[in-house]
Amino acid sequence: MFDSKQSIVYDNISEDDDTYEKIMIIGVGSAGSNIVDDMAGYLTRILEERIGMGLDYFQDEGGAGSSGRSRDNIRTEYGVRIRDRDYGSIEIDFLAINSERSHLKSKRNIPYASKIAIADYGSGGDINQVANWFNMYRKEIESRIEKSTFVIVITGFGGGTGTGVFVPLMESIDRVVGEDSPVMPIVIIPAESEGYRRKRAIKYIQEFHRRVNHPIVLVDNEKLFNDPTIQVKKVMKPALKNLPQPPKPPHHSYSVLL
Repeated sequence: MFDSKQSIVYDNISEDDDTYEKIMIIGVGSAGSNIVDDMAGYLTRILEERIGMGLDYFQDEGGAGSSGRSRDNIRTEYGVRIRDRDYGSIEIDFLAINSERSHLKSKRNIPYASKIAIADYGSGGDINQVANWFNMYRKEIESRIEKSTFVIVITGFGGGTGTGVFVPLMESIDRVVGEDSPVMPIVIIPAESEGYRRKRAIKYIQEFHRRVNHPIVLVDNEKLFNDPTIQVKKVMKPALKNLPQPPKPPHHSYSVLL
């Protein structure tokens, strides 16, 4: 018999229930979507280890309920919801935004309802066009972000989608969640060997960080590639706490994580 005092995944939170913390993890572009997909898989495995035989009810990608203890079913329509005796009630939702529909479709750990394709065949590096596409989906994206108590944004700079979506997405987050809410934007910088893309990324970091109300965490893609699990654990650590809210760092600042 399952001990009710242990951690359990649950499905009895309504959309109007504000008694739980909601963590939103957003991946933008191919790089961001890849990382969030890995994070979703990592979190699913961690929940399986912690919960053991306590799995109860989940939803598959089509939205239908299913019972069982399969690792693939440790998710809700948008992410996972857990009740923990130490951390309280937490909902972790995932959102992947990209301009290449086939790439999003290949992400198996991100729930189907959490994938938003703002275009079909990629951006071609045109960040202005990407910003226009984002505006077409802005209301839908903002509706997903609403009621979040902590937002993590993961994107890569140097290409088109991650770079072009970054500023308008951060503006949307501030509008619907509030400028003083804890938000962690994480920007992946291309490796040295990527030459032009790295220079382009640095250019836009210097330009964009003054337009964002939150410090930007910079991650070197070369180091991320060498040991991705360490970075996932670092990013997920706040999600496994009681959402501590440290003093807000100075405006227009960014720090290097790796």
